[in-house]
Amino acid sequence: MRAPRTCRTTLAAAISLTGAAYAVAGQPEWTPTGGPYGGPVLALQQVGGVVLINTNNGAYVSPDFGLTWTSTFRPSAPGVTVTAIGGDDAHAYLGLSDGGVLHSTDGGATWTPIAAPAPFEQVSEIHRANGRIVAVTNPIDISGPLPGSMWTSEDDGETWSFSNTPSAFFPPVTVDGDHIYAAAGDFLFQLMRSTDGGVTWDTPPGGQFFGSIRIFPTANSLLARTSDGWMRSVDNGGTWSFVFPTGLPETVRSSRSPVVSRDGVLYFSGTPSFWYSTDGGDHWIESGAGLPGVLMWSTVGIAPGPERLVVGGMFGAYAAHRSNLQWSPSVYGVDASDVYTMSGDGASLVANVINTLETHRLDAATDEWNPSSLTGGTPAPFGVSLRLWHHPDGRVFAGTQTRGVFVSTDGGDSWSPSSSGLAQYNGTAGLQYREVEAFGVRGANELILGTGRGLEHRSDGGQGFVTSGGGFFRSFDGGETWQAFNAGMQPIGFNSFFQPFYDPIVSMAISGNSAVGGGWLRGIHRNTGGAWSLSNTGFPSSNGLAGVAMALLTVDGVIYAGIGFADPAVVKSLDGGASWVPAAGGLPQMTVLSLAVHDGVLYAGSFRQGVWASTDGGDNWNHVGTMLQGRTIRALAVHDGVLYATDRDRGVWRLSVATAPIRGDMNCDGRFDNFDIDPFVLALVNAEAYAAAFPGCDPLAGDANGDGRFDNFDIEPFVVCLENLGCP
Repeated sequence: MRAPRTCRTTLAAAISLTGAAYAVAGQPEWTPTGGPYGGPVLALQQVGGVVLINTNNGAYVSPDFGLTWTSTFRPSAPGVTVTAIGGDDAHAYLGLSDGGVLHSTDGGATWTPIAAPAPFEQVSEIHRANGRIVAVTNPIDISGPLPGSMWTSEDDGETWSFSNTPSAFFPPVTVDGDHIYAAAGDFLFQLMRSTDGGVTWDTPPGGQFFGSIRIFPTANSLLARTSDGWMRSVDNGGTWSFVFPTGLPETVRSSRSPVVSRDGVLYFSGTPSFWYSTDGGDHWIESGAGLPGVLMWSTVGIAPGPERLVVGGMFGAYAAHRSNLQWSPSVYGVDASDVYTMSGDGASLVANVINTLETHRLDAATDEWNPSSLTGGTPAPFGVSLRLWHHPDGRVFAGTQTRGVFVSTDGGDSWSPSSSGLAQYNGTAGLQYREVEAFGVRGANELILGTGRGLEHRSDGGQGFVTSGGGFFRSFDGGETWQAFNAGMQPIGFNSFFQPFYDPIVSMAISGNSAVGGGWLRGIHRNTGGAWSLSNTGFPSSNGLAGVAMALLTVDGVIYAGIGFADPAVVKSLDGGASWVPAAGGLPQMTVLSLAVHDGVLYAGSFRQGVWASTDGGDNWNHVGTMLQGRTIRALAVHDGVLYATDRDRGVWRLSVATAPIRGDMNCDGRFDNFDIDPFVLALVNAEAYAAAFPGCDPLAGDANGDGRFDNFDIEPFVVCLENLGCP
């Protein structure tokens, strides 16, 4: 039965009446698992009785000084981020990268926009004192922030006045009542001061120049941390004298941490610990038990509450009771983690968060992520897990950046070192193990690993540092001992001890007796039991350089490679890695970081392009879901029949598949016929009226062209489906 002529007329008329488009429903979609909790803290500020932090996933608020956190603001506009947090006891502010400012008077529960001090310049700082708002903005170019501009508002942000500072300055500034302090200069900096809220400025007499300077108000004085040492002023910055605090190492001069005061006690952090002073800064006592050591250089804020302290930085947030200063992670509710690697096997799903040695295991009963530590204690610096991998026998292996290999026999709840025989070298962390980025098992008991990207000094005629690897290692006793396995590998150079180093290996796959490793510089390395050899026939290249197999995966004997820095984005080998053919139909030019297979479907996670799926071995690919489009997917894993993906700065997500409606069945009667024409038009013209007339019906049934949306582009395909008595 053909569609009547009135059908075409009615549908054609609908084109001019609607621009409606429905989001994907009844299709596979990504939903967050809610963890693992954590993530770098970019700013931290106590505002009244709460603590605010800024992360790569927006702002969070804690009313209990670090026990729990709640998301309070996430920018919806593409490319907009929170760049500043500030306020006083009654007012909180968020500065945005597009120049906008948000204001809250209820402890961050709700936010209201106020006027932008300088549109199109990011707000890098915002303060409030004596009813005056002080904001610092910076134009941004490709080289980074430029010198700041200062603005003040006396009417709660309705209008702003430019503060004409006498010379260029760089943030941060210090606001203490009507006094504002800033470091002015280009390469050497001199203190400049305003005593009237930024209206006029002066330079204190006899002011010195420093490589860096930052001012901190205390109860009875000002402290300054400079490149030449600590200084104190008791006359609001008019004159300064050096102080020589005891208990602080010289290294803390480069710390980003402020000095904060509460109840007569000063608090400060830096590499490698945390200190407090009860005498105005003359003597300091170390109290950093539980903190992540050298990463403390990145401290961006300290919030001392009545009973608890919170500190934040690139290492995340930590909290302690002021009475004992025993620190522990303060992450509950902060779903801003950057998960670098993840692995699952049906029995356990484990993930690792950057900047820590903590792994996290998904608890099937509670659907929560539980942390464990590879070292059995405090998360260690420079020790991020580069690869988590499930052995077919159920053990989980973790290759780390500097600490070698760890193995878990209980699904990731506890870990033991497994590095005997692995090479060490003089890397960025001193004498350290080689970076381990790839694992594979060939046959019954040949365990192979690839060492990845390190940095060391070369002494073979080249200059400076070079990216290097230690080649392959293998074990025949389950990883208890390892032996170098580099026959046939050609060195790419020699280090300062005249030892050879090799192409870093970033991925691995096994197919039959073929072991294939993805090199960072030279493409594919292949071993069939003897020596290694390059195997780049048909492998992508760019400007004469081989692409990088960022991910390798074996599916039914076929090896798939996700490619970086060359095109096509996916290739495959039907002969154990001897040669390669394209498998990227429909994929844009992009970098593929991860691969997985689930229920016969091949999935690829990409850099800033989300997740893609192919049901025909790579001949055709399509985006999967909408929630991860444009996101960076470092890792994919299948666990207990579910596909999981890591989303940079937003934790781990799972793919949920809903039952799809019959295509074209707009009145939900279980079939597709002419009685669906009027509901189809109604859904296009008036979505609310359609929902009221056909409650429970999914408008995505009208997605006649199969693009995952319902819009005007479905009109002609809908008519064709009617003429053909159904959609394909």
